[in-house]
Amino acid sequence: MAVLNLDQRDRVLTVRIDNPPRNFLDERLIAALDDLTLGLRRDRSVGAVVLESALPGVWVQHADVERIVAASRRTGRALSVRQAAAAGRALDAVLRLPAGASLVRRTRLGDAVDVLRLDNAFARMNRSDKVFIAAIDGVVMGGGLMLALACDVRLLSDTDHWIGLPEILLGYVPGVGTAQRLARAVGPHRALRMLVAGDLVDADQALKLGLVDEVVHPAELSRRAHDLAHRLAARPAAMVESAKRSIYEAERWPLRRANRYERAGLLSGASTARSREVQALYLRLGGGAPETNEQVARAFEAIADGDEVRMNP
Repeated sequence: MAVLNLDQRDRVLTVRIDNPPRNFLDERLIAALDDLTLGLRRDRSVGAVVLESALPGVWVQHADVERIVAASRRTGRALSVRQAAAAGRALDAVLRLPAGASLVRRTRLGDAVDVLRLDNAFARMNRSDKVFIAAIDGVVMGGGLMLALACDVRLLSDTDHWIGLPEILLGYVPGVGTAQRLARAVGPHRALRMLVAGDLVDADQALKLGLVDEVVHPAELSRRAHDLAHRLAARPAAMVESAKRSIYEAERWPLRRANRYERAGLLSGASTARSREVQALYLRLGGGAPETNEQVARAFEAIADGDEVRMNP
């Protein structure tokens, strides 16, 4: 049975996670996410991806703790952070070889392949020209929140379920870029508090913190996610990718390099025939020489919602 059930309508791909009994972020789900993100890299027919759960009451619960314990035992000894970092660099190099994954699987660090595959899948999501939307209806802790944070937009149902990253209570931290993504979402200070305390929050707190973008009635969650996905899928794919890289990657670059990248996005996007058409439409709608601010807003709203100015085929 497939772990991810796919359904594409227009430029929106719906991905329903179906990994009973609790949608654990285990080897099967990690492999499926890795394959999905690899396949989407060259798929120009998709502009937005909605991640939903096929199981009631749970989105993605957390990583498979039994597998983590077993993997730790197979490692044979405790690793310092420095030793683990060196091992990770070596594994990255081996995994680039044609049969690298199968070679690593035979070693005591074989389970680290799943960590690296998950890291790569999340990185592809952040570099993608598609918008990833998490439609969260149910339990989302640990690995589940890690996946949600890798998405660009997070919608949460207004339920009694708790959200958080309690890994430190089990003796480790989330990994795979989660701390950086959490800090971008809620700010460094609050992110540190959540990580070192293992705090869980409810829907209202998650919204106030910026951990999610919207809290939606459960009956409206899927519709709201898909309405948003169809709207965002109409945005120019190259500029979506440029905007995402400006947020997710350029913050690590020197300021001048980041500025040059943003400038390249502006010049590239504005030079396209489609952009010129939409700019001309904006002028015809009265946005170019407005009498009021409301006139400008109406012009942009017409462009944002109008099928005739969709930026993608």
